[in-house]
Amino acid sequence: MSGYDKLPNGYEWYRQSQALIGKRQTPTSTTDITGIQILTLQNLHRPPPPSLSEYERHMRARVFFTIYTLDCKLSLNVGRPYGIRWEDVEVEQPAPLNDINEFPDSPLADAAKNGLLGQHLRILLRRGEFLDLTYDTECGIICGELACDIVDEIHIASLHSSWTNAPFFKCHAATTLFSPVVILATLLIRERGLTSTMFAMYQTHFERAVQVIWGLAAEGQIGALVEAQLSQVIRLTQDRLSTSPAEQSLPADDVHVDFDISELFSAELENLAYHNTHNSLHETAASDMSWWETVAGENQLNSDDLVWNSLFLSME
Repeated sequence: MSGYDKLPNGYEWYRQSQALIGKRQTPTSTTDITGIQILTLQNLHRPPPPSLSEYERHMRARVFFTIYTLDCKLSLNVGRPYGIRWEDVEVEQPAPLNDINEFPDSPLADAAKNGLLGQHLRILLRRGEFLDLTYDTECGIICGELACDIVDEIHIASLHSSWTNAPFFKCHAATTLFSPVVILATLLIRERGLTSTMFAMYQTHFERAVQVIWGLAAEGQIGALVEAQLSQVIRLTQDRLSTSPAEQSLPADDVHVDFDISELFSAELENLAYHNTHNSLHETAASDMSWWETVAGENQLNSDDLVWNSLFLSME
């Protein structure tokens, strides 16, 4: 067996990606390895010395996470191992600042709300866990915040006077709300680790999303299709909210609750995909109970039953 035959399956894809970005002249990709070695030798993956200024600490973290995220993205895209393991990273993520307005002799500005690229970065840092279908507290918080941000944008747009004359935007709004409703419903039903503030925020945004979907369902076929696909999820979540003693059982906001939402979203998505494949929109009784048991209980579907394409067919 030749040395080439021993290479990982993703090596050819890696070579193609290197050629695409103009690094084909270095077959062993020593430039990438050298960059990671420099980060490690300079201890950029460790907490910065306290003697550094706030600006220097921010820029060190920013340089490190720039290289780290590029390494993650390339590794996931071409199938090669990570150059840096997340378990070895001890430095905190830098605040979302616009560096063009930051200077060494001035204090750092207040962090702005994460824009599109900032949210993409947050997801990219957790992409490995997402692909492995393993989740922790931070993943749940990220998914919940992103869902709320999406609902906010569409809900505010729906209150604008131009909403009635925006049929193209309404078509996209209906399908875009599909994912936030699923995520918020799952978090609300499980209730694990949610403070009273988080629970109230998720409930408010869930109700806003539902109201927008109902309005879109009355105006067009796409909205009606999304509403039909989510009708069981919406009804069961509303029933749970009306009967759950959330105010008595949820911890105070200043109490940290460590919990595991492992397989939380994967179980819900597997069940949703399974019933999109095997049931029609009119076969609701069995799917209602199965969705409820999967999300609220410990039951899970066999992964062999999962057909991912069916999940996205419901949004077309």
